[in-house]
Amino acid sequence: MAGTLFAITVVVAAVAGLFMAWSIGAVAIGGGAFAPAVGANAIPVRRAAVLLAVFGFFGALLQGASVTETIGSGLVRGTAVTPLAAGVAILFSAVLMAIGAIGRYPIPAAFTVTGSMVAAGLALGGAPAWDVYTRLAAVWVVAPFVVALASYVIAKLLVRDDLPKEYAVSAVAGVVFLTIPLFELPYFGPAGQRGTLAGTLAAWTPVVQEVVRVGLPILFAAGGAWLGYRLTLQHGESETNRRLLVWLGILVAFSGAGNQIGLAVGPVMPLLEELSVGYTPVLLVAAGGLVVGALTGSARLIEAVAVEYATLSPSRSIAALVPAFLLAQIAIAYGVPVSFNEIIIAAIVGSGAATGAAGEVNPRKLYFTIAAWVGSLVGAFAVTYGLVRLLVGAGVA
Repeated sequence: MAGTLFAITVVVAAVAGLFMAWSIGAVAIGGGAFAPAVGANAIPVRRAAVLLAVFGFFGALLQGASVTETIGSGLVRGTAVTPLAAGVAILFSAVLMAIGAIGRYPIPAAFTVTGSMVAAGLALGGAPAWDVYTRLAAVWVVAPFVVALASYVIAKLLVRDDLPKEYAVSAVAGVVFLTIPLFELPYFGPAGQRGTLAGTLAAWTPVVQEVVRVGLPILFAAGGAWLGYRLTLQHGESETNRRLLVWLGILVAFSGAGNQIGLAVGPVMPLLEELSVGYTPVLLVAAGGLVVGALTGSARLIEAVAVEYATLSPSRSIAALVPAFLLAQIAIAYGVPVSFNEIIIAAIVGSGAATGAAGEVNPRKLYFTIAAWVGSLVGAFAVTYGLVRLLVGAGVA
């Protein structure tokens, strides 16, 4: 009996993890990374899905471990979520996301998985980790307002008639390039840990360590600003904006996958540790599931987010992507699972509102989306709690 139960647990966890990885590629980042570029007619939907798959794969593989650790063990105190309970939690979360995709509403993976995992832990007798919940709630509540405001300001900067376009683009490119040497990646830190390019080079030059740590990002920012300036002069505003949208979409796909894939892997890590399976092969398989989701299911959400929330010009699309990318990288650094759909939609609304014209933002779609988000969080918690309590009562959880 014990062997049969273990086999069932492995199957449920594997199916749930792969389904969630698919849902992340199709829904969680599928509706965000390239939606502004598609909405601004800078790239076709199918090509966006392919780029999402390629760069989402590398983002999940290289940056996925950070959030994996938070989701895997940090949401309840005093007990570990059993593999079967975790499988049930993420399986139901993925189902909710798939239902949202059918209705063209991008349900956040961060909401459903976190709600389900907390419910599973509490149903097993764990104690609430209030400090973690406070941190997550603060990010989830504050982040969309910060992102919307930032995208609004950037959009206003880009559409100003009294500011030469090469300077506006240069400023945006400089901010983006500033963060590149601060990406947390494996192989840049001590054995088994992550680090940044700036930190690694600083460690190699102890005499001028702080100069390198601070100077390298500034050097990257200067290079990005120069590149944006030169591109605008050589190719004009329209072509430069089109290129920037594609490049920013690539960065957002990379960052979003790195932040979100932990929601598929983290819940089943206790089982994988029991099987003596490490992070890297599991992240590789999960990243493959994300690729399949991006290629087979992301087009629907890309189109929905691109056209149904706000009217986007190329400049306003750029304004939406920049703060979304920056926040995703900050969240990865702190191991916080953010709602990528929440971020990108808030950014699109903020940039779409920058013109001040009526009809630029669709409030009805936005209100229904927020209701769907709240409902998915509450529903994931309630149903998972009930299911896990049934498993506990049956003596199999």
